[in-house]
Amino acid sequence: MKELNLESELRLRISSKDAHYAGGLVDGAYILNLFGDIATELTIKIDGDEGLLRAYDNVEFLSPVYPGDFLLIKGKVVKIGNTSRKILFEAYKIIGSMKNDKSDSSYKILNPPILVAKASGTSVVLKEKQKHWFFWIHSKYYYDFVFLKNLAGEPTTVEFFGKFVLTRLEVPTIQ
Repeated sequence: MKELNLESELRLRISSKDAHYAGGLVDGAYILNLFGDIATELTIKIDGDEGLLRAYDNVEFLSPVYPGDFLLIKGKVVKIGNTSRKILFEAYKIIGSMKNDKSDSSYKILNPPILVAKASGTSVVLKEKQKHWFFWIHSKYYYDFVFLKNLAGEPTTVEFFGKFVLTRLEVPTIQ
């Protein structure tokens, strides 16, 4: 697997219909659903296919979430295998509902944001559904990896500089 830095974010406000437990607490499954949306976006960015979030390796719920809270959901692909994509997820509360006796519509911008949940997971995209180009470039002096994607569907020329090496690749049109 090769290290990458592909990221995605989603911002939303928690609705009153999302409260599941006594006291208006939002259940953790709701946040896992949001992590799944981030995974879908990331695999579409990488592979042109939504893939399948196959498993979570680790899930932690760190702080309660209530209706009215605003969340920032982040996902980052940290490794890409032949069909697997390892993703780290984080959910932050960025605006918190501050209901009290005087007002039920008070809010507070949280600076710094509060980490409410985190997880890691693996998405899978079948080889035949992948629409990307990976190239290994090597020479006598240098080995590296180039990830290319051409959404416009046009041939692409890539110039890659290594240790005293310049490699040019003509990338065919992606169908």
